[in-house]
Amino acid sequence: MKKDQKQLTRFIAGYADPPGPQSEGEQWRSKRFTEKGYMFSLGGSPVRMYPGFELPKELTHAEVGRCLECAQYLEPETNMLFYRSNQDRKPLNRAKLAKRLGISYRQCCRFVERMIKFGVMVSEQGRIYICPVYFFRGHHLRYALYDRFREQMDKVLPSWVIDRFAGKDVPADEVVL
Repeated sequence: MKKDQKQLTRFIAGYADPPGPQSEGEQWRSKRFTEKGYMFSLGGSPVRMYPGFELPKELTHAEVGRCLECAQYLEPETNMLFYRSNQDRKPLNRAKLAKRLGISYRQCCRFVERMIKFGVMVSEQGRIYICPVYFFRGHHLRYALYDRFREQMDKVLPSWVIDRFAGKDVPADEVVL
């Protein structure tokens, strides 16, 4: 199949046995299987972890595991912990986070406080955010997220990005990707 070629797709109305009525339609599909392999995408915004930016060594294995579990609750672009309720996105507070992690409220409070101490998380107005240096869901780092974790982000971002967030004009020849 050529790139962006129309592909005939059959849609099945239900999962009954025997299958329900079928309909045919055309959809545009990009090349999903190339010589590089299958393009395995996990939706629009997978959680990214960057090599070379490990969680602090002072964390226990249990805390690292809890951080990994928290990563699945990241809201795209904001890195806020959230859950879905009746088609709405709601912030995941400490009580709800404790329930999702399977630990007591007191353990959860200790865990979040340790993450705040090591700069992995920030808690503002009952909302918990994870530093994008360790886990990031989205494509673009927004100023609000940069500002929450300025100390950690300034260590890893190029100087022209920091200047751009500061509102300075950056000459095009200084922009290095």
